[in-house]
Formats: sequence, C-alpha cells, structure tokens
Amino acid sequence: MRRFGCVVASFSALRLFLAQRHFLEIETPVLSRASQGSGANPRITPCDVSRHQHQIMIGQYLKSLRMSGISRTFEIKRSFRTEDAPPPDNEFIILEACQTYIDYLDTMDLVRQLVQQASCAIYDKKAVTRQSGKGDWEASEEWQVLTVHTAVAAALQCPITVDTSYSELLSACKRVGIEAPPMASRDQLVMCAFKRLVEPATQYPTFYIDYPVSSSPTTRQHRLHSRLAERWGLVAFGVEIATSSSEVTDPIEYQGRLPRQQSYAASKSNSDATEVNDEFLLFLQYGIPPRASFQLSIHHLLDVLTSFPAKDT
Repeated sequence: MRRFGCVVASFSALRLFLAQRHFLEIETPVLSRASQGSGANPRITPCDVSRHQHQIMIGQYLKSLRMSGISRTFEIKRSFRTEDAPPPDNEFIILEACQTYIDYLDTMDLVRQLVQQASCAIYDKKAVTRQSGKGDWEASEEWQVLTVHTAVAAALQCPITVDTSYSELLSACKRVGIEAPPMASRDQLVMCAFKRLVEPATQYPTFYIDYPVSSSPTTRQHRLHSRLAERWGLVAFGVEIATSSSEVTDPIEYQGRLPRQQSYAASKSNSDATEVNDEFLLFLQYGIPPRASFQLSIHHLLDVLTSFPAKDT
C-alpha cells in the first residue's frame, strides 16, 4: 500500500507543478506510422492496412502543437522499446514537456524543482532517505553541473576535450579496460566511456551537459562549439532520470541532420528508426518558434526517490 501511495502522490505532484506554471496536459496517439525515437527499436503492431509502431518518445506531437500557438505542453504516457529487456521491463512511463522561447539551460531549474516537488509529495519534505556512499541525499541542495567531456576526463584520469584525437581517446579507454565497439567514432568512444564509467559512479543528482553532437542528431548545435550539442542528462544513483535539449527548428537544418540520425540509428542496428516523419517536416516548414523540451522517466525517478522499484507497483 505504501508503494502505491508513493506513485499516486508523485503523479499528482508532477501534474500540479506543471499546471501551476501554465503547462497544458495533452494526449497523443500511441501508434505512429513513423518511428518517434532517435535510436531505440520500436515495437511493431501490424494492422489490417498498414504497419504501425508504438511510440518510443512522444515529443514530436508536442512540438507540432507549437504551430497552434500553444507555448507550454506536457504529456504523461507509456513509452515502448524492444531492446535490452523483455516485457514488461521495456515499457516506461515518460513525462515529456515542451516550452517555447527557452533553451536547455532553462529546463535544468525546471526539472530540479519538479523532482523536489515529487520528493515533498512523498516525504512531506525535500530530504530523501536514500543510502549511498556519501550518506543520505537532500533534494533541496544544489545539484552539480558538469560537461560530459569533463566527467569523462575525470573518469579516465587524463585530459579529454572536444579536440582530443581519436588515438589518444582510444588509448585512454583501453587503459581502463573499455573495449571500443567496432568502427566506433571518436564521439562514440566518449559516450561509451560516459556510460561505462561516469553514469554508474554518479551518486547525487548531477546534470551532465554538452553532449557530442553526433550522439544528439536532432538537438541544436551548441552556440559556442560546433562539435557539441545543447543537451543535458540528469543522473542520480547510477540512473539517468531525465534528459533535455534545445531543439532544431530550421527545416533545412533538420533535413540536413537526417543522414546523421540515420547513421546513429544504424549504429544501433535499428533500421526502423531511420524512417522520416514527413508530417513533422511539414510542420517545421510552416514555422515553429525556438523551444526546448525535457523527458523525465517517472519509473527511474521513483526508483531514486524510494527504496523500491516503481515497476513493482
């Protein structure tokens, strides 16, 4: 009963927080004719006349609503993937929100307050009793912000920047026992080290910002460095809770990114994720204002805030 109460309290708190900030909750289709994810494998559902895919990410429908002048929207919905785990572990409850005229740096404070609101709803305070190597976690404390390359450099114990050569990075990875995937690019090596060394070792909530641009094919290019993307991931206790990005709104630039997205999907052996959503491209051509979005995994959030797996509910 305690588990169920935590889930209900957190859902109510998340909805209330966003409603108080004038976000409009919407509902979008579960099935789509084109893949909605950047690299994950979609779950296929055959229909009488065509093949449909369960949504992986729900963001493109939210982004398309910018056309109607709605500036703040969110949705809480199940997301379906086929890789890594059998059902029901490949189903997730995702909260995705989108707002115009902000960027990925603005969403950091929004998500931090959102997590604190959920913590207050469960514990009636911002302190989370979660044992770690450094003691309990206080959700109201300041959260660390690090660039991906800074975190990888600390994990590899050698200087790593966007200008580090492939051979130097490969050598550093091998020294700590990380085997490079076949035909891995420099950016893929960085992300491999990040996933293997940085995420599992992260205890208290940390925003990792400025990902390699090739790992974020539909994210806006960094304003100061062309080889980085304006994206962050929030990690706590070895789990990625949320991600956010400033988004590409230029239709010409977006179409130019499609080969990169297809290459990224192909590197994950996912041919379905390379399909182009023509409707979304049409919306971009009509014109959409600058915006940023974030995705919050409610399952992972509850795993962090409580001492039991949320999926047990």
